[in-house]
Amino acid sequence: MRFFKFLVLIAVASSIVQAGKKAEPEIQCMQMEKKDYSYRFWLTGGRVKSIIYPLKRIGTQSLERNLGKIVFDHVGLKIIELTVDVKLPTGDNKNHVLELSEIHTEKGCGDFTENDCVTNVKDDEYPMWTFCKKVEFVPVEFRLEMKFKVEGKFLLITVGDKLAAKVSIPPVYCLPTSKRRKITGISYDAESKLFTPTICKYN
Repeated sequence: MRFFKFLVLIAVASSIVQAGKKAEPEIQCMQMEKKDYSYRFWLTGGRVKSIIYPLKRIGTQSLERNLGKIVFDHVGLKIIELTVDVKLPTGDNKNHVLELSEIHTEKGCGDFTENDCVTNVKDDEYPMWTFCKKVEFVPVEFRLEMKFKVEGKFLLITVGDKLAAKVSIPPVYCLPTSKRRKITGISYDAESKLFTPTICKYN
């Protein structure tokens, strides 16, 4: 009887371990080989996705690095753009600095408001061009990973455990009473193939 109870306990423990393993988010990644090409990137239902840029310094590359532009679209309609700049550290300092610029296109209800993308971000303002608050981060494996998730009327962008930007998602036809656009695709543009990003999904 004791031996039987022992086997039952082992089976229960094993099932708990397996359940824990299944709870870990599955990560699937794909390199964005084509510029100005809209890749499927649905951010609905609490989905978390990311974009990863290589940061490894090669030769005499500048410490100030323009990684290009990210464009979010709604079924091919470009609504939000982000320009991505990173400053690499010198000496023993490991902190990199991320500088984002937020752009709402004309179809994304772009207006003349401004904010720092982190504080005092309103859900009825859509900056045509605004500079976001700088974010310090320590890259893992010489790369920058920005995660994206939609919460309510906002697109949240995080780097590690830091909020890099909170972007108001524009309504359909820019009507205040309309539903917000759904982000369904992502594309990028950059001057160098060295900065070709990779997109990943976590669930």
